[in-house]
Amino acid sequence: MNQFPFYDKVKQESEVSLLDLKTVEDLAGLSGKKETPEVYLFLLSLFDAAAKGSLCIASKSVQIFFDQMSDSSFCFDPDEMKKLSITGSAETDPYVPIIYFEGESDTYWYFQRYFTAKKSFDSEFQKLIQSSSADTVKSAPVIDEILEARTPEGFFLNEDQKEAVRKVFRNRFTLISGGPGTGKTTVIQTILSCFEAEKKDISRIFLAAPTGRAAQHINEKMKPKGLVEACTIHRLLQISFGNRFFYSRNNPLPAQAVLIDEVSMVDISLMKNLLEAIPDDSKVIFIGDRDQLPSVDSGAVLSHLIESAEEKKELENSIVYLKESQRSKGNIWQSACLINDRILSLEDKMTSLNHFLEPLKNDEFENTLKQIDPVRNAFWLKPEEKAGFREYQKILLQWFRFFYNDSYREKIDELKKNPELLSLVLSYIQSNKILCLNKSGIRGAEWINRFFRQELARILKIDLYRSDTWFSGLPVMMTVNRHKEKLFNGNIGMIIEDRVYFMIEGKAEHFPKDFLLPELNLAFALTVHKSQGSEYGKVFLILPERQTRLLSKEMIYTGLTRAKEQFFLYGEKTVAEIGINCKIERESGPDLGKIE
Repeated sequence: MNQFPFYDKVKQESEVSLLDLKTVEDLAGLSGKKETPEVYLFLLSLFDAAAKGSLCIASKSVQIFFDQMSDSSFCFDPDEMKKLSITGSAETDPYVPIIYFEGESDTYWYFQRYFTAKKSFDSEFQKLIQSSSADTVKSAPVIDEILEARTPEGFFLNEDQKEAVRKVFRNRFTLISGGPGTGKTTVIQTILSCFEAEKKDISRIFLAAPTGRAAQHINEKMKPKGLVEACTIHRLLQISFGNRFFYSRNNPLPAQAVLIDEVSMVDISLMKNLLEAIPDDSKVIFIGDRDQLPSVDSGAVLSHLIESAEEKKELENSIVYLKESQRSKGNIWQSACLINDRILSLEDKMTSLNHFLEPLKNDEFENTLKQIDPVRNAFWLKPEEKAGFREYQKILLQWFRFFYNDSYREKIDELKKNPELLSLVLSYIQSNKILCLNKSGIRGAEWINRFFRQELARILKIDLYRSDTWFSGLPVMMTVNRHKEKLFNGNIGMIIEDRVYFMIEGKAEHFPKDFLLPELNLAFALTVHKSQGSEYGKVFLILPERQTRLLSKEMIYTGLTRAKEQFFLYGEKTVAEIGINCKIERESGPDLGKIE
């Protein structure tokens, strides 16, 4: 392929990996058209779309890719690609590597595994909504009593929350979407309490989330504890060797109701398997934030569900939007709303955002950290035009010295003597977090973590050249799930001497450091993706120096809405403008549920 003029441009400007390039070579060879540049560009367009999270690519988008990568030197001919031995029609030949489906206005091209997952997902979702009646029957008196009573936290449900619970008991399928702090967990608690009050078999009510950390987060927030234990979707379906699930279409879950939280993080393949395993008489309740980042893997399931539901009149009574935020107040919430506003022009939007994200001079940063104002709580540090690395380093040091100072050293010394203080120290660590879009680069999480480790070693008088680099006081994060130890990807812990401490089910538990080291990352700074499902008192979101594929409205919104007390943005105005006006668009294609 490197003989073609577009080869270097594809490597530099597309999302196609080196491994994908090799696969393109192999597929081109199988097609019998190894010397044809159009075949390579066509295959590259599919891999580029898949790398960006799309399930398919429309013919018009393939032509755009042709134009971008070859400077309009080549034209895409769908009819020629349909003749290749590696492509086949969705209706007649669905077992070749690439499937095409003729939509009403365009042809859509899928890799076979995405086509299979999308077709099954659409079919299962159609069955779900066809059986989801919108009952107008009044709620049972016992449910009304619960809705009008105080929650375990001592406050009353708002009208949106009450309506969400009522719809769960009227419909088979309910979709609840709300931003951070809008009371989604409270709604889950209330739904479970209502099931219990109705004398439902609680052992047949299942609560799950896409990740171990998200499931643990629900369990930590639930009151009363232990009514229903949340787990990952993989554990719910009981994954076994060969990535097969015990529960499936032929062996459905013994469920009366299935509640899935953080549904925006679920990819198409996992959602397909979940829907197949839910019995026809079970209620299905999905909870999430439509404006957050979609799943890391392909698909944008929550957005697709909401779009489908809004198009289908029979589902208009199955969706509830929670709009009142209790977590993020003042300018944080106003800024989040503006970022999601797609109506304002770019100039108006940025002017408005400037109004709510208060400009902050570098030398004012540390003093502002000391002040908690429920209204003036979102700030923007804009690098000066000729600012260099030293200025950026000074800003990071202001943040670091505010949180990791002599007082922190005293906390570590006390913790060595009394591990029971762990919950207080971990709460302190969770009170602040730097979030980055990227892992690599000086504005990435890995560089900041190394820099802060060096600074903490200096404060603790540790010689990194002669001592263990994983020393007492370092905050760390699990990067894998260890179900036996009840440790999950995203859990934050602390190294104390030769042990790693975590809070597990309200207790300080510790493990040998050497046992966990290969599975630990430093946790002064995280990527925004890793922060999903968590919340922090103060958040410092650092934008990259220039546009990257991760820069988007959803990324900035997700970072912003992790903050409860204060939010700080660091980045150039031009980069912020690009991000706020770049919405993640993932192509799912038309409904495939009717294909036999």
